[in-house]
Amino acid sequence: MKNTYLLVLFIFASVFLFSNAHSQMVGRDSTYRAGEYYFQTKYDTSEFSTNLTISFKKKIIFESSFDDEITDIREYVVNKNLEKVILIDLYSGGAHCCALMLVGKITNNEFKVLDSVWWGNAGYDVQDIDNDGTLEIEGGKDMFAYAFTNYSETRFPPVIYRFEHNRLVDATSRYPYILKEDIKQLKEDLKEFTKKGFECPKKDEDTFNTDAGSVKTILAAIVADYWTLGEVSKGYDFVKETYKCADRDKYINILKNEFKLK
Repeated sequence: MKNTYLLVLFIFASVFLFSNAHSQMVGRDSTYRAGEYYFQTKYDTSEFSTNLTISFKKKIIFESSFDDEITDIREYVVNKNLEKVILIDLYSGGAHCCALMLVGKITNNEFKVLDSVWWGNAGYDVQDIDNDGTLEIEGGKDMFAYAFTNYSETRFPPVIYRFEHNRLVDATSRYPYILKEDIKQLKEDLKEFTKKGFECPKKDEDTFNTDAGSVKTILAAIVADYWTLGEVSKGYDFVKETYKCADRDKYINILKNEFKLK
């Protein structure tokens, strides 16, 4: 029986705990073992990059350089077939960015990258959400960061990936209760601004660092959730109900055209 591993290279600063995962914190120059495979990292302080080699029985089967620092390596079982997954976390540097996930596989001692996800500023967790024996990666869509206001006010609509047929599949729409709970929480967040009222922007005025900008970024996440549910019209109905400023049509056009929420 051939040895098969899924390798997930995750570029992100924060460290999360995973169910049934074996985690080994690594330094800038470290070695991690997964079965008979060795993962070696070497950080170049002058180039701010990390060299990663994967070896099997002292033979290098993969070598590549990443423009980020590897901070952690994890191994866990991804499904009932006992398929083993390696997570490698890297940090690009900077206050709020950036995270990237590459998905690869080792088959017959050959490594190939199969897929990727750009997380940007968002975090993630890995768990068996529906208790079916398959782990999901649950994170946030970093689609609205700085779009309407500052980073701290930005909301990240949930996104859920599953490992299927050697690739990551966006399975968010399979979990409507998660989306509906997010919408419920976002509407609660809105009350901070709608109860007291918020000042609309003047003509051609930017909403960055304003209450109107906060309302926009929350509404944007609500529309995105409704879009994933297949009910985007409900999202826009709620926008029209809530945001009555003069730039509302322009704002809606941005959501539809720039963010493809149609």
